[in-house]
Amino acid sequence: MVKKLKKRQDNIEALGINLKQDYVYFFGQKYLIQLINEKAKSDYEIKENNLVIYLANPRFSIERVTKKIEKDFCEILINKFKEFSEYYAKEILPEKRNFEIKLSKARLTRIWASNFVSKNLITVSRYLLHFNDEIIKSIVVHELSHFIYQNHSKDFYKLVIKHFPEYKKAKHALDNHLFNY
Repeated sequence: MVKKLKKRQDNIEALGINLKQDYVYFFGQKYLIQLINEKAKSDYEIKENNLVIYLANPRFSIERVTKKIEKDFCEILINKFKEFSEYYAKEILPEKRNFEIKLSKARLTRIWASNFVSKNLITVSRYLLHFNDEIIKSIVVHELSHFIYQNHSKDFYKLVIKHFPEYKKAKHALDNHLFNY
C-alpha cells in the first residue's frame, strides 16, 4: 500500500516538466532527462528513451527550453485529440458537427477537458500530454458524448462505454495519474 501511494505521489509530481526529477512522461512513454551544457544554443531532442536538454546558459535557458518542450508536445496533443475526435465523431454523433478543439488556458490537474456545447468548443488540458493514446481517446469519447447528453447521467455513461468499453479503467488511470495503464 505504501509503495502504491509513493508511486501515485511520484506521478502527481510528474505533471508538467519538472527537472528536479530525472524523468518525464510524454504520451505514456517514460523519458529519462539528461541535461548537457552546450555552448552554441539551448534546445532539446528525444533520443531513444531520453529527453536530452542542451543548455547554453543553465541559469537563463532552462525555463525557455522547458517552455519550448511543452509548446511542442501540446501541439502534438492537440493534433492527436483532433485525429481521435474525427474518428469517434463519426461513431457517436448522429450528424456531422463542426467544433473547435483548443488547449485550455487553465493549468488544472483534475479537469482533463471541457465541452462548451453551445460554443461548439472542446478545451483540452495540457497535462494530457503525459498520458497514453488510449487514455486520451477515453477523454475524446467522454467530451463528444456531451454533444448528445449535457450531463453525467446513466444514459451518458452508457453511450461513453458503448464507444469506449475500457472507460472505467482509463478513468482510474487518469484519477491516479497512471500515464501508461
